[in-house]
Amino acid sequence: MYKYNNNYCIIKYDYSNLKSFTINLDDYKENYNKQAHFLLKIGLVSERFSGVNALKDEHFKSIYKKYVSNFALNYTPKSVIGCALSHIMCCKHIYKNYIKKHKTHDYARNYFLIMEDDAFPLYEKDEFYEKLNKTLQDIEILDSNWEIIQLHSDGIMPTIDTYSTHIGSISAAAYIISKKAIIKTLKSKIYSHIDLIHHNFMNYNKYRAKENLFYTDEKNSLNRIVAYKLSSYSLHFKSKIFEFLNYYTNIIQLRGEKKFLHYFEYKIFKDPFFNKEFNANDIIDYFIGLKILSKLYYYKN
Repeated sequence: MYKYNNNYCIIKYDYSNLKSFTINLDDYKENYNKQAHFLLKIGLVSERFSGVNALKDEHFKSIYKKYVSNFALNYTPKSVIGCALSHIMCCKHIYKNYIKKHKTHDYARNYFLIMEDDAFPLYEKDEFYEKLNKTLQDIEILDSNWEIIQLHSDGIMPTIDTYSTHIGSISAAAYIISKKAIIKTLKSKIYSHIDLIHHNFMNYNKYRAKENLFYTDEKNSLNRIVAYKLSSYSLHFKSKIFEFLNYYTNIIQLRGEKKFLHYFEYKIFKDPFFNKEFNANDIIDYFIGLKILSKLYYYKN
């Protein structure tokens, strides 16, 4: 295992050269306290950053206007906007307090760790430290101009034994971000999910750990809450079918701890006229309903 005085380590054993942040809403401070307990076990202390609660319409404040597109205001679910805006504002906080203020001093850091409050380390202290340093060392050799390294990633097409990413390499639960990427983030506008859209299409030089160093607790996710009982039954039914089929065929490979249930709960779209938000399950149900109605109409005529 790595030791305190190991000169080959990029990250110091006490993490003194890796400033860490946890995005946490004021209404859910208990989530930060819960996570902090597990982080302390591996020697990591994370600064709490107060996120933007779009469910309370905080995203309409004038200070956020430049970051939220008109498309997002009309068609993107509020929790998705709040999540993306929280990550952008965390980057702004880092830039103002740890990059711009100290850019002429040795204190200036080249990269930072950003986590959401539902991310927890998968390994004990020494093993986590070893895997983190190994990941950074390897990626530095591959590409010293990297901008984002995901320490947690989920989605389809998990890839094996590689640091490369693709459009399905989603999750912003825990990632290391460079100064260059932070500055780039401050120039972005929100359209949808920050992990799926911005980190893929804003030309970030993105990599990910070969295997996740964090896992996420999905129970209290604001992006995956089923509002209607009928929708909940439909969601569980479809997820069980997919899990059954995939168990025998393994056609759709998944990375991380998420099940098909979580992906069907994923909020995707907001109807601007009725102000109703739809998750993936809702959209599939409406599509099936329309197909049935069109078939009935065809047979009647």
